[in-house]
Parts: sequence; structure tokens; C-alpha cells
Amino acid sequence: MLRKYSMIAAVAALLAGVTGAAALAVQGPRAKRPTYPDQAILTSAMRGDTASIRGLLEAGVDPDTVGSPSDKGMTALMCAAWKGHTETVRALLVGGANANFRSSQGATALMLAAQTGHVEVARMLLAHGADPDVQGKTGITALILAINGGHTEVVNLLAARGQGVRQRTQSGQTPLLVAAKQGSVEVVRALLGAGADLEAKDQHGQTALIFAADRGSADIVRELLRRGADVRARDARERTALIRAADAGHEEVVRLLTVEGGGR
Repeated sequence: MLRKYSMIAAVAALLAGVTGAAALAVQGPRAKRPTYPDQAILTSAMRGDTASIRGLLEAGVDPDTVGSPSDKGMTALMCAAWKGHTETVRALLVGGANANFRSSQGATALMLAAQTGHVEVARMLLAHGADPDVQGKTGITALILAINGGHTEVVNLLAARGQGVRQRTQSGQTPLLVAAKQGSVEVVRALLGAGADLEAKDQHGQTALIFAADRGSADIVRELLRRGADVRARDARERTALIRAADAGHEEVVRLLTVEGGGR
């Protein structure tokens, strides 16, 4: 049991570390409080013990049984999704588990699968009605969690569903802006291919090109320029991508912006 609790605590810490402790405080109805005292279904889900899960469901255990406060209000489906236990997730969904249940921190099973990069689990959850566009209190989504983790397959899957590529967090961040900061050119390509807004700005007037230039991400800068990114765009302090790159000492990016982009 100690191992289960340590894993639950790890999930909570992982979620809290994305944008702060309140990052996944999702608006809307919360997971219901415990009505069934036996938490064996959560332990079995965390272990990926599908046979035990089926036995518990056949015995009448509620598939949406919620863990104790120390479990952060997680359900068996959330535990299995986070660990990537595909067959256990399947058994729980077939047994009636709610794909859109939210933990006490606002996490959904899809968010957990996205953050940990389990693409088959994410695909299964979507097939059973999981909402890819659910946003937390700060606007964070499963897509942004996948981007933060660098999980390109999950990004491709989620970007093709719903309106996620153009959603914004409360600070004006779009998935593309997050990807430009994270430094993954593969993810940037996937988002642009799915219709992400190339010139979207955050609350400080920063575009994806400005972010990438400031961080010295030459591959991303090259890709954004190839897609026609505006090198003249300025942030709230009137700085262009070229100025940001020069200030940060990124010589290769300065060359790219000057030679290939005609930057200013």
C-alpha cells in the first residue's frame, strides 16, 4: 500500500510542477467523494492487475470509486492511465468508468496519459468519449501537458481532435507558444500542421518566433521562418526576435533571422 501512495504523491507533484499547484484545478463538477470503502480497485489499477479489476467489477465495485484525500481523489482509471496499463484501462472503460472524471486536483485520465506519453491509452480514452478540450482553471489542457513532456505521438493524436491547437491559457499561452519555449521542432511541426496560429501572442506580446529566438532554438526558428513567421513582430517592450536573440548571444539564430528572414 505504501508503494501505491508514493506513486499517487508522485502524480500530484508532477501535475503541480507544470504551472503551479493550481494548474489543474479544472472548472466543473468534481469527482464524487468515496461511497465504497474498499480501495482495492485503485491498488489493482496502479499495478495493472487486469484480472483483479475484472473480478472487482463483477463483484459490484463502482469503477469510479474515488481514493482517499491522500490519493488526491484519483480513480482507478486515472491510476491505470498514468501508468500506461492499456488492458486495465480497457477493462475499466468497458466496466463503465467515466472517461471524464476529475480528481480533486482537476486531473482527468486523458491529462495523465498525455503527460506521461501513453499514446495507446490516450487513443482509447478518446474513443470512449474523453474530452480533449477540457481546460484547467489556468487553461491548461491535455495537449499542453503532452507538449511539456515532449510526447510527439500524443501531440499528433490530440492536435487532430477538437479545437485544442488554438486554445489559450489564462496567460495567453497557446500550444504553439509552449512548444516554442520547450524546444521541440517535431512538436512545433505537428501543431502547425494541425492549424496552430503562427502569429499568436501571449499577454506580453511574444510570438513563437520570439520565444524560439530568445532561447536559441535554431531548428524551431528555421521552421517558423519557413512557414512565414513575421520577423517584424514586437513584444510588449518593442523587441523583435532578432533583438531578443542578439541580447541573449545566440549567434546562429541572429544569422538565420538576418540572412533567411531579413530580420530587423
